[in-house]
Amino acid sequence: MVVDERKNMDERILQLIGDAQFERCLYEAAMFNLEDRRNRLRFHNFAFAMRELVGHTLKRLAPDAEVKKCIWWQQKAEGVVPEVTRVERCVYATQGGLSESPLVS
Repeated sequence: MVVDERKNMDERILQLIGDAQFERCLYEAAMFNLEDRRNRLRFHNFAFAMRELVGHTLKRLAPDAEVKKCIWWQQKAEGVVPEVTRVERCVYATQGGLSESPLVS
């Protein structure tokens, strides 16, 4: 049963990744790291690879130029890097350019 659940999870994630080859390779590398029982850093390596995968995917789903067009996006102080934060990318990926006000009430 666990094998079936893992296979279903893999298929779903790969479906979400789609044709993004780099993201697919990163996911496969993350899973390889998780399964490498000889490696004492396997959980660390898995977590690092998954964090990179999420960051890369968010940049694809929420490009800087599109996020900056949103009414809710605010310019940061000069010199602040990154201009678009991970949280802002998540907001854009889930609600696009919609204002937050209709969602709050």
